[in-house]
Formats: sequence, C-alpha cells, structure tokens
Amino acid sequence: MLNYWLQFEERHPELYQSLKAHHHFLALNLFIEASPWAGRLILNRPALYLNHFLDGIWDSPLDLSIYPINTENEDKASVCLRQVRNQLLLKMGYRDINHRDDIMVINRDLTLIADFFCEQALNIAYEITSRNNEVPLDESGKAIQPYIIGMGKMGGYELNFSSDIDLIFGYAGDDAHFFHKVARRFIHLLHNSTEDGFVYRVDLRLRPFGSSGPIALSTQAMVNYYFQYGRDWERYALIKARVVAGNFEEGNAFLAELIPFIYRKSIDYELVDALKNIKEMIQKEVILKDNHNNIKLGDGGIREIEFIAQIFQLIHGGKQTDLQTTEIMKALDIIAVRYLPPETVAALKDAYLFYRTIENRLQMVHDEQTHTLPTIQHDQQRLIKMLSIAHWEHFEKMLMFHQGIVHEQFENIFGAVTVQENENHFSSLLKLLREPQEAIDFKKWCDQQNIPESEQKSYLLWAFQKETFLKLDENDQKEMTLILLHAFHYLETKQQQTSHTLNLFLDILSSIAYEKRFIHWLYEYNNALMRILDLCCNTTWLSRYLARYPVLFEDLMESLEATKPINHKTLSKSLNTLLEQPKTTEEQRLNLLRDFLHKNILKIAMADFSGKVPLMIVSDYLSELADTLLNKILRLAWHELNLKHGQPTSDYHKNGRPDFIIVAYGKLGGLELGYQSDLDIIFLHDANEEQMTDGANPILNSDFFIKLAQKIIHYLTAQTAAGRLYEVDMRLRPSGASGLLVSSFERFKNYQANDAWIWEHQALIRARPVTGSQTLTNAFNQFRKEILTRQRSIPHLKQEIVKMRQKLDKQFLAKQSDLSRKLKYGDGGMVDIEFLVQYLVLSHAHHEPLLVRFTDNIRQLAALEALGRLNSWEAMILRDTYRSIRKIQHYAKLSDQETLEKPQELVESMQLAKEIHDKIFGQTSYKK
Repeated sequence: MLNYWLQFEERHPELYQSLKAHHHFLALNLFIEASPWAGRLILNRPALYLNHFLDGIWDSPLDLSIYPINTENEDKASVCLRQVRNQLLLKMGYRDINHRDDIMVINRDLTLIADFFCEQALNIAYEITSRNNEVPLDESGKAIQPYIIGMGKMGGYELNFSSDIDLIFGYAGDDAHFFHKVARRFIHLLHNSTEDGFVYRVDLRLRPFGSSGPIALSTQAMVNYYFQYGRDWERYALIKARVVAGNFEEGNAFLAELIPFIYRKSIDYELVDALKNIKEMIQKEVILKDNHNNIKLGDGGIREIEFIAQIFQLIHGGKQTDLQTTEIMKALDIIAVRYLPPETVAALKDAYLFYRTIENRLQMVHDEQTHTLPTIQHDQQRLIKMLSIAHWEHFEKMLMFHQGIVHEQFENIFGAVTVQENENHFSSLLKLLREPQEAIDFKKWCDQQNIPESEQKSYLLWAFQKETFLKLDENDQKEMTLILLHAFHYLETKQQQTSHTLNLFLDILSSIAYEKRFIHWLYEYNNALMRILDLCCNTTWLSRYLARYPVLFEDLMESLEATKPINHKTLSKSLNTLLEQPKTTEEQRLNLLRDFLHKNILKIAMADFSGKVPLMIVSDYLSELADTLLNKILRLAWHELNLKHGQPTSDYHKNGRPDFIIVAYGKLGGLELGYQSDLDIIFLHDANEEQMTDGANPILNSDFFIKLAQKIIHYLTAQTAAGRLYEVDMRLRPSGASGLLVSSFERFKNYQANDAWIWEHQALIRARPVTGSQTLTNAFNQFRKEILTRQRSIPHLKQEIVKMRQKLDKQFLAKQSDLSRKLKYGDGGMVDIEFLVQYLVLSHAHHEPLLVRFTDNIRQLAALEALGRLNSWEAMILRDTYRSIRKIQHYAKLSDQETLEKPQELVESMQLAKEIHDKIFGQTSYKK
C-alpha cells in the first residue's frame, strides 16, 4: 500500500494531505488494500470518486436521491450511469469491508441500487425510443409502460458486489416492435462496457423460451407459456421473481397470475425428484470442472442452502402462503417454525451469511463475478485479512465446518443419490462370474435379485462371462463386477431394466474390456457410468457404434469432461490435421472422413443427452459439421481432378477461373439437420461450358464440373468399413431428377425466374450456399432475394400452396397410422407450419425483405412476429409446436424407435397450430 499512496501523493499532492488528515483515512486505506479495482478508480479520478468520502456520505446509510442521472441524451446518460454506479459501489465496498452494516443489509442495499439503475435506464430507453416511434396506448389512451422482473439474487434482495442481474422484460398489449426496441436500448445502457466500465451484466436467459426467445414478451404470451409449457426448473426460478422497475401494477398482476403455476394447492412431492435432478447436474459439473473450491456450487455450498429452503417453499407454499417470499432468510424463519428444528435452521443461516460475506469480498477485488476461492497464497492472505481471520488454515476449518453441516442437512432432506453397495451381492456375483457356469445359474442369481426378464438376461450374462469376463485379470474382474452391480441398481432406479438395454451395455463393456483405463474410468466415476447407461437407454444407434468402434471411447471420455461449442474454424482445423497424413489412399481418406464424422457426432450426442445444449443448438452443430465436411470434400475432389485435367478456364472472369458452389436445401439449408438426415444439395457453376480445362489431359468445363459433382457424391455416399458419410438427395436441382447433375448459374436463374413451380420457390426459402466461391455465393444470395421478394398474386400463391399440400395428403394418406408421419403431415403438424411460414414469407417479402434473410423456420417465425404478420401468441404456439415435433422425431430416430408417443400437450398444441393455419388460409380445412 506504501507504493500506492506514494503514487497518489505524487499525482494529487493537495488531495493526499486532505485524505491523510481525514478521521476515516485508515478505513479508506483498508478498503483500497482489499480492492485493487477501487484503488485504480480512485487513483485515476479522485475528484470524481472521493468527494462523497470526504463529505462523509460513505459513512452514512444509503440515500439514492442524491444521485441525479443526466438524461439529456443517450451518450451522456450512459456515461452518467456508469460513473454513478462506480460511486455507489465504492461506497458499498467501503461500508462492507469496514463493517458499517451487516452482510444482509449490504446485499439489500446493493439490490436497491440495481433497482434504481433499472428504473433509470428503463425511463431513458423508453423516452428516447418514444421520440422516433409511435408510443403504444391502452384502451383509455394512456401510454403503455413496460415492466421488468428481477430474478435470482436480484429478486431475493441478495445481490453481491459484482453480481449479474437476471431479468425478464414484459409489457401489456401486443406492440412487440416498440418494446423490443426499448428493451434493446435498456440492455445497451446497462450492459455495454466503456472506458467508465459497465453498469450491470444483464442476463435474460431465464425468460420464456430462453436465449432463443424474444427479449421482451407480452404479459399474456408469458402467462400462456408458463401454464402450457412451463417446466419445474422455471417454477423453481420464479420463486425469486419480483417487479424491480417500470409498471409495477401490471408486473405484479402478472406475477399474481403465476402463483398457481409456482405454488400448487396440493402438496407437490413430485418436485423433489425434479430438484434432485437439477442438483445432480450441478454436482456432475463440480466434479468434471474440478470446482470443489466453488462456495456456491460445491458440496455444502450456497446452492444447497437455497435448495433446502426452496424445496419447502415449492412443496408447501401453495397452502402455507407465508412461504411465498422471494427472500431466503424469511423463508428459513418460517421453515424453523414448522418444518425443521430451529437449531438446524440457525446453522444453515450462519453458513449462508458466512458464504455471502466471502462472495462480496471475492468480488470486490476486481469487480468481477466469482464464487471460487483463491489458490495463490497472496490472494488467500488478502481474503482472510478482509474476513479478519488470522490464518488460512483457520479459514479452511471454518469453511469445512459450515460445508459439513449444510451438506449433511441436504442429504438428510434429499436422500443419498449414490449406489449403496451390498457386500453380499458383490461377493455372490463375483463368485458366479469367476467360475464357468451355465445360463441357468445366472437366471437363479437374477431371480434372487428380483431382476426382470431374468431368462433373457441370464443368457446375456453367460455369454459375457465366456467371451469377456474370464479373460480379465483378478483386479479388473473386481472392478467389472462392481460396474455391473452399479449398472443393475441404476437401471432399476431409472426403470430401464430391459434386456435390450443390458445387451447394449454388455457389448460396450466387451469392446473396452482390455483397455484398463476405460474400465477403471467407469469404476472410479459413477457419473460417467450413469452417462454410458443413459446412452444405452436412449440411443441404440450410438451405443452400437460405440461398441463397434471402442476407439471412440476416448472421445466419449473427453465429451463428458467438457463440451466446447462446435464451430467451423475448430472443425476445419481438426479435419485438416487429420488429413495431413502423407500418401493416404482414397480409401484411407474416405475412412478418415467417416471417423471424423462419427467422433464429432458422438460428442454432439453426449452434449445433447446431458442437457447442456438444446435441440436447436444440436441441429446447428450437426449442420456446421456437415458444412465443414462438404467444404473439405470439395477441396479434395477439386485437387484430385486438377491433378488429372487441370482447372476450368474462363475468358470473362478476371482471374481466368470460373466459380463453383454447393447449395444446401431442406434440413441442412434450414440449419435443422438431424443425426441421420440426408443432405439436400445442388451444384452450381458460372463457367463457359464450351471452354476447356488447362491441364495435360484437358476436358470441357462442363465435363469437369460433372466429374467434380460425381466425386463429391462418391466421397459422401461410398460405403466403407466405417460406413458412409451421408445419403444425398439432389431432386431439388432445376428440372428435378431429370435435370443435369450440375447446373450453370445462368440456367438456374432462368429456370427459377421463368419455369419454377411455387413449391420450388418455397424450397428456395430454405436454401443457402455452404461452400465454394464467395463471389458466386454473394450472387446466389442476391438472386435468391430477388426471386423471393417478387410481388405475387396472393390468391394464386394461396391456391398453389393448397394444391401442393393436398398432393402431399394424398401421397401419404394411406400411411397416416404411422405417428411419425402424422407429426409431419397431419393437421397442425410440421408441414402445415412450414407451408404456413412459407406462404407468409412469399406473401409479404416484397414489402418486408427482412423475411428472407434467414433460412430456418424459427427465425422466420420470429421475423414474422417482429413485423406484425403474426401476433406473439400465434408465433409462440407455432414455434413451440414445431420444436416439440422436431424433438420427438429427433430422439426417435436416434433411439431407433419404430413407434412414438404423442404427449397430450402436443395434441393440444397441434390443434391450436391447425386453427392458426386455417385462419390464415381462410378456411376451416382443405383436407379431403
């Protein structure tokens, strides 16, 4: 600190003398020593940030009325908000470190400060937006004001020094366009980082539909969402919801409507399992990321205390209405009276206050949100000094004491989730497996354990013993036996005790049995074993592939450790490295490409099953993977033909070379690729077909591009020992199956402009170039826009789309008993929604070209909603129905299920989608 004050004296000599003489200088010094962030602010701009200290305001209770915000324009408001935020956080950090208030008062004041900034930013955003936009009015002619719901710590008056703020933005009425603008400006005012820092990091992921949903939603749309589609974790999150800014009357009315959703009148014991699943996911994350030093997520941490309180709130809050509070301390006080011993609750509250104090101290160091204890000695010493604890060992003992009490209470309430090993079961199974037996002996053991399908399973265990188990060494046999016991127990709890699942699991065990590290990994990490068993329960295809290629198990281990986003750059780098091996044959290249595909599909699928990524992102990943492979295959094929025939030539291209692209349609074009989807693609070039290539064995340009297309298709579809990459469908090329394999761009444009059917323009909505020349890509995108934004005869368009829809009905009518086809072709199903979206896009794109910007249905629906062609409720129903159908189809294909179950809520959702469809097409039904 001596160096700091020497710098301060050198830069601000007069102010330094004033500070030294101040009777609270030591308190200021203690704060600056604890917070390098505060020290930098004060050193660089002392006149701005020390006045309130010198005036005694830092030593006075919080009074927000003395902090005016300049609202003259957005830029000045942005600067003022950030500077006032820094002033207030300096005050709160000083008060915290010097024990001017207890931690709950500090955190409540920090929350009130956040409320203040939300109100100020909302007012500024609303006023500026109103200058250039028509303000929505209610029925009485008054301007409609939006409201903001605070979630999480903000809702519970528990914000820490550098917490994010979790918000939901709502409004009355249906003017989405105006309030989306207000919301975006509001976020910009708070979230963006400038030279003065930021005000708050704003997190909107708890809103309906999460990150994929609109940033602002109407009250009615949100109410409909929660009651029709709300999940248990959303009930859990809404416990802490409160109105923090804007129209409090409308916001509180909205929350009042949600009370029956959050709190059930009947005691809701089923929710215990749902919350336990959430906790298990957190525990897995702690294990895999080695976050045991995380005082929020680790065993006995903050999250477990919150779980204890909120489980009582959710189970009993419907009848015990005083449990309907956003504040955890109030909830714990009520729990102490009715449900838990007072001394237990007192211990939980002590731990909670201890953890919250640590959080504040950690976060004020660099003004960053963190819950992780330091591992560097210097940082550890700073923390214990801030906590007035003499030695790090003493701190660790205090921490372990609190964690032990909390975790014990958590386990008492939720029950242990680990497998309880039974020595007798282990010994009997090990003895049975170590000695050659008959199938009947395994049947007796299965019957003793009450294992269903004992006859089928006895043959599976008998075969596994002969072919695998007896070949293992003694230690591996013990580990394998425990793995089997854990597996039986887990499958029993999951009610997945089918012989089919066991068969898949034993096949995997047999394939990895001689890789000791794989067996030891399953033995050591129970969560990894459960994930493998989940794989066997949910996907026959991936389970069998893993058994067939045990080398993928290493990739599987990595995919459980961490899930990094899939993107073209990292995929391309990985694929290029894989194919850099010298002197590879074509067959080797084909297999390397297939291994690459399967390894990445495995990673995506495991992230999918873990719940780490939603279906939309899974499809994005799968589409990105296909794009990457097509890009590489194009280059491989081009290189091979170039060696043989040289390159195509062109007299009218500046570089003397014509361009080529691969255009994706359908699921790949619309970024909705599934695990086993075909690729709908076409090939386009802009060459003079009569010119020749420039190699030693020249051929016509047209022949070059035909050979190129054939080679690309061969790379994609050839069957090798590692399977094939993709099935390819090229029926969407000009003139369909009878058309040329490769088309010139001019021929394509002429066909689309003059000869294409309406359904081909519908297909063009989902078309996007995935690889090839950027010049031709730009030309294609511009032409696509010109075609799709044509002014059209609406009656003719509607008639043609209805005709095509009727044709599909006739084609698949006989197969409507197949539920997968009903989901796709039935009333309110996938095709109905797609045709509806395509009709609206083609109808309105002439006036609203934004509608053709995207190729996927979800963003097209968002654009239709934003531009007022669908109201928020209609867009929500169509989005949700479409996603639900895709989700069912997605997992059915992956698990090789021949039959599907259609949930009742989807039946109702499809009926609503049909009503929207029929309303827009102006008919009750066109189905014959």
